[in-house]
Amino acid sequence: MAFAVTIEPTPAADRASLFARVIGLTQRESELLLHLVRGSDTRTLAHGLFMSEHTVQDHFKSIFAKAGLNSRRNLIARATGVM
Repeated sequence: MAFAVTIEPTPAADRASLFARVIGLTQRESELLLHLVRGSDTRTLAHGLFMSEHTVQDHFKSIFAKAGLNSRRNLIARATGVM
């Protein structure tokens, strides 16, 4: 049996989506992560997803706990593989 491996650039959103599945994010947490990777801030997320800014912050606290991280900058770097 033979295997072939292809290495090619992958969009940051695709890498973040895989990261979200690996660490067990909920659908809503995954959605927030993808928006964060695309550059959205708390206010924009809250308005666009019809939730309060406090709810957005609570979701990020949960994401940080699941990822073992403590900042959005580190989360983006880990989720996208861009250090």
